[in-house]
Amino acid sequence: MFNVIFVILHYQNIDDTINCINSIKKLQGLDSNYKIILVDNKSPNNTGKELEKKYINDSNIETVLLEKNYGFSKANNIAFKKAKEYNPEIVLVLNNDIIFEDNNFLLNLSKICKNSKKYDIICPDIINLKDEHQNPMKEKEMNIGKAYKNMLYEFLFYLLMNVYGIRNIVANRRKKREEKWFENYYKETLKNKICLDNFIPFGAFIIYTNQWIKNEERAFVSDTFMYMEEDMLGIYIKQKKYRMLYSEGLKVRHLEGRSTQNTNENQYKVLKFKSINKAKALYKYIMFCKKMKKGKM
Repeated sequence: MFNVIFVILHYQNIDDTINCINSIKKLQGLDSNYKIILVDNKSPNNTGKELEKKYINDSNIETVLLEKNYGFSKANNIAFKKAKEYNPEIVLVLNNDIIFEDNNFLLNLSKICKNSKKYDIICPDIINLKDEHQNPMKEKEMNIGKAYKNMLYEFLFYLLMNVYGIRNIVANRRKKREEKWFENYYKETLKNKICLDNFIPFGAFIIYTNQWIKNEERAFVSDTFMYMEEDMLGIYIKQKKYRMLYSEGLKVRHLEGRSTQNTNENQYKVLKFKSINKAKALYKYIMFCKKMKKGKM
């Protein structure tokens, strides 16, 4: 069996994290020397410390408590760098709300890696609670024109959410817009299932191996707090000529989004939080695309 390291990003929802770890421990073909790097992104409810205490005597689990919330990309990158200290052949980077329902997942992954050593990134079939498939995320990255448009929309939405008299109307329109986006997203995902090696991967679970582990010190190339990580990663993968594979034979369940939902009880604060971070991420995405075109990455 390959030297396998799991990277799990924890934030707030301790039940999801424990269930994720329990599902890993049930996997067939798991070597006794496997490692889980469990990184807590400064959960304000102190669940990171609870997890550290729970797994303190488990030699397979290393808990990393970050001194602040670095957001999705940087927190995963810190853990990825830590994972590389163990000289892994495969690093599985996953959200804490991923569940391995297929106990043969690692055995199937091992077959893929043995039969074809040319792939550097492997993307599993991620299925949400509605049985919708989330990988491949899409065929192409967002173009800069659309990124500008979406950035302005998010910033305007953020400003309007501060206007007490109209924020409920604005929030309802936002909800309808998001529902339409998700409807189109899952239609596109079904079409993109034929794109086995040229697509934008879904960031909830990505498997890194071969040349990526050899050459890179990070799992995600963006420094966004949240959002747009996948588009930037997809661009980088193509630019650097890494080989990527989507495999329907690797299936996991995604409980989806509960860490973010637990961040704030107030729906308006949650919406504002999401919008301002989307606007910032889109700006960074635009700058990233310009740098990539100039060959500065």
